[in-house]
Order: sequence, then structure tokens, then C-alpha cells
Amino acid sequence: VLLVEADNDKVRTQDKANDTKARLKDGYVSKVLKEANHTAFAQIDVEDDLPIKLPNFIDDVNATTIEQKNAQRTETCTVVLAFLRSVVLG
Repeated sequence: VLLVEADNDKVRTQDKANDTKARLKDGYVSKVLKEANHTAFAQIDVEDDLPIKLPNFIDDVNATTIEQKNAQRTETCTVVLAFLRSVVLG
């Protein structure tokens, strides 16, 4: 199992993060992306892209620049591909 987290996540609370980790089996791989946020995983760049206008989502979408979001998406793909290679190739 691969767990990818954003270091600047304004949506997920620490309690939610702890609950997620508690449900994972030992041996999971965890990666924390720097200058990353929750909404960029969904390719949400500006407030108008938000399907729900809750304060924590608005704060999150504004927490990083579009350039940082694009870098996060590239790094997310890199992390996922590296994980898959490690699983397939050992």
C-alpha cells in the first residue's frame, strides 16, 4: 500500500490522518510531498474549480500556487510509478 500525503493539506485533519494510518497494515509506504496540498491531487487550481465552497477547501486551494500544484502532480506521478516499479520488479 502506498500512502501519499501533502505537507500543506488544509482539508484533512490530523485526526483523519491518524485514523487512516491506524487502518493500514504494517509495511505500507508513506510519501509526503513538499509544498503540496489536498485539492491539487484533484487538479483544482482556483476557488471556481471547487465543487463545494467550504472554508477549509477554499483555504486549501489557495494554499499553493498553480506552479506548486503542477509540480505536485508531476511528483505524485513519479512517486506512484516508482512504487509500482518496486512492486512489479521487486
